Amino acid sequence: MNGVWVRLPQPNAGVVIFVHGILANGERSWKNQNGSYWPKLLEQEPSLAHLGIYVYTYQTGFASGHYSVSNVVDDLTERLKTEQTDSGPIWKGGVLLFVCHSMGGIVVRKLVVRRQAELIEMGAKIGLFLVASPSLGSAYANWIEGVARAAGHSQALSLTFGEDNQWLNDLDSEFQTLKESRRLFIAGRELHEDKLFVQEGKSILRRLLGSRPPPIVQPFSASRYFGDPLKIPHSDHSSIVKPAHRKEIAHRALVRFLEETLTELSATEGQPKDLEEAISPPDSNTVLSRYTQGLMGASIDDLVVTASVMRRLEEMVLATYYSKTQLNAIFHGPGGVGKVLAARCIATRLQLRALRVDLSAVVAANAPRQTLQSVLEAAGTAQDCILVFEDADRFVESDATALSIQLTGNWIITASASNMLPHEWLGAHTDLIAFDLPDTLTREHIWRRSIPLGMPLLYGTDFAALSEHELNGEEILVSVERAWQLAKAEASAVEMIHFERAVEIVIGNRSPGRSLT
Repeated sequence: MNGVWVRLPQPNAGVVIFVHGILANGERSWKNQNGSYWPKLLEQEPSLAHLGIYVYTYQTGFASGHYSVSNVVDDLTERLKTEQTDSGPIWKGGVLLFVCHSMGGIVVRKLVVRRQAELIEMGAKIGLFLVASPSLGSAYANWIEGVARAAGHSQALSLTFGEDNQWLNDLDSEFQTLKESRRLFIAGRELHEDKLFVQEGKSILRRLLGSRPPPIVQPFSASRYFGDPLKIPHSDHSSIVKPAHRKEIAHRALVRFLEETLTELSATEGQPKDLEEAISPPDSNTVLSRYTQGLMGASIDDLVVTASVMRRLEEMVLATYYSKTQLNAIFHGPGGVGKVLAARCIATRLQLRALRVDLSAVVAANAPRQTLQSVLEAAGTAQDCILVFEDADRFVESDATALSIQLTGNWIITASASNMLPHEWLGAHTDLIAFDLPDTLTREHIWRRSIPLGMPLLYGTDFAALSEHELNGEEILVSVERAWQLAKAEASAVEMIHFERAVEIVIGNRSPGRSLT
């Protein structure tokens, strides 16, 4: 374990800290086969010449055994507190800009959560550039879970995906809470890979996984915390952090993130927090990053809805595309029936970003109506996005006056009931589409499509029988995951008995008095 300086920072400047992923090191992780080394490419950027560049390496080999993520966090913290610059330890410099690959992102998020009181007290500024970093784990780690347990490999076990990975799920929740509290400055950007592998000659893996295996870190797990996630084309989990030259998109995205973060810090330096926006109103990108979260694009092939709903969605997309008008729609119906997924599909078809508005943050602002207005104006300035107001009726019910303004631009509202929404949101040009619970045939289709890659499924699973249970799409997904957990506990393949038991658990976990209708 060690850390290497590529360049010391100028006095009182920040430090860029590279943190690699599992089974890697600070040299191999960032080096392209042509010899280019990402920290060295960053050193060549004139606009960032004042920043220090530090590459951290930690113990993470096949024989690392019980050396856990928490142990890595302790080691990294100690090094940041002891590595000296001309202005003192890195830790005391205040501006810590992390470039994290894979498990490195988990390490740094854990550090920030664990040391939050100390970081807040010293006024630290945190930048997180997360590259193929699994916020919720990776299904591929589940494949080697048995081997990892036998070898006592704590780090590999921390990367498993599912509800039973309580450690990682708790970290996800704690980090989200800290970020949204805004008690600590946290800027971020997330990049994710395109494919499982891009190199030729991996015939054994290709035969095992099929012609189009998903990436090691799925998009929903690698783009969870910050708006505007970016997929790097033709990249895999390894090559995404090995840019060949300064013009590659991953490197340009890093440079842009660092420049914009430093500009934001410079604009607010020394200003009282309550006067910042009055003196220098935030630009549209700042407003959107503060009050929205990017949603991943989705294919219409992933959407399972009735024929009438699908027809309405197609008509809406065509009308928007050919008439060049703004898209305004309200999707209403019970939970778990695909309303948000439909919004993501529409945004993808129209080649727009889908941004989920954080209504809890809007309502909590000092002036909710003005804040919502600034979000609408920022989206209008950007002109490349659709705002998605998820479960809007829940927030309206608690504070109707806070959100009662005329909505502008492109937007989609999802709600359980449209009659709970402010009348200002309902207009002649608003498409009102009702999403129903899936029928038996649709449920069977959802069951079949919900079986994930790598699930050891016993031949003869009766999906038609499973579809008789009146579940929504979300509950079917949870049931599949629960069935796998039950099977793993018995060290067996997933059988009908596991699915039936999982369905019982899911139905039993419904809120008291709640039904699907």
